[in-house]
Amino acid sequence: MSEVRFIIITVPPPDTSMRLENARAAAASFSRSCAALAYPPHVTLRTGAVVPEQSIAAFAEGLQESLGAWRPFIIRMRGLFQASWQSGDGEELHMVAWRIERDAPLLDLHERLSAFTPFRRRAQPAFEPHLTLAFEDITATGARDLLRHAQGDPGTFPPDLAWPCNNIGLYRREGVRWEPFIVLRTMERSP
Repeated sequence: MSEVRFIIITVPPPDTSMRLENARAAAASFSRSCAALAYPPHVTLRTGAVVPEQSIAAFAEGLQESLGAWRPFIIRMRGLFQASWQSGDGEELHMVAWRIERDAPLLDLHERLSAFTPFRRRAQPAFEPHLTLAFEDITATGARDLLRHAQGDPGTFPPDLAWPCNNIGLYRREGVRWEPFIVLRTMERSP
């Protein structure tokens, strides 16, 4: 039985994605950290899932039901930060990312999506919304240098952007990149 690993994300509209992709390419050129480039610019909405192929349609339907009707809302970036975490094998990994404002609509969306637990890949860690500039293949020193460089060049690395959150995507790895497989769109509530 074959399984598909999904990440559950929202992506900005094309114009904002292009601006962020240009910033991530500049970060990769500066830092030589390329891991983030395998993903589209995105905000992870909840822990991913590993779904048997024959259950994908039912999983997407269940996720949509758990989500229910929702309205678009604005996602806001609030500056860059640096963080580190421990990998499963104890290795310290690093990232530089934009902090995403933890407002009520985003937290509500996260909670709705997290309530649907079939095929959840792992327990849901604390929800710290962010949009990654560089991660994993960057050292602590490289992350500090990139953060300093990016903060000094707001034209290339905009500290504050905003866009409508109107999609939730199930993305899966295709070769070296994560590509959309199923994209759920907002459904307006009836008055």
